[in-house]
Amino acid sequence: MARQSGNLFLLKRGTSPGTTIGLQSECSLNVSVEPVDATTKTDTNGFFLQGKGSWTVDFSGVYDTADATLDTVFTNIDTKVVDTVYVDVGGGEVFSGAAFLTSFALEGGTDTPISYSGTYQGQGQLTKT
Repeated sequence: MARQSGNLFLLKRGTSPGTTIGLQSECSLNVSVEPVDATTKTDTNGFFLQGKGSWTVDFSGVYDTADATLDTVFTNIDTKVVDTVYVDVGGGEVFSGAAFLTSFALEGGTDTPISYSGTYQGQGQLTKT
């Protein structure tokens, strides 16, 4: 994989190849594994096993009232819809999986554009194509 500009890093949802969500300014894909403590009384140091993995996607941007995709994302938080999300990292690499929206916020301050932020929680396997 070649180095890519962060401008190419986009969150998309829906049917492949997905529709870009809103006017994004930031997106991050987070993958983690929960450590399981298996330390015994005779161990001189902690001993851990690899537990279950999980992934999330955090995203934010400038809110556009005419963006139907962003409206759909916001509506899905109440209907508990599981989306297929795609994180396009540019250069033809895409991470995808089933996920549900766990948070969505709109913010606005004096003399600033209205912004949004949200988090998708992965459900099951994250795949790379």
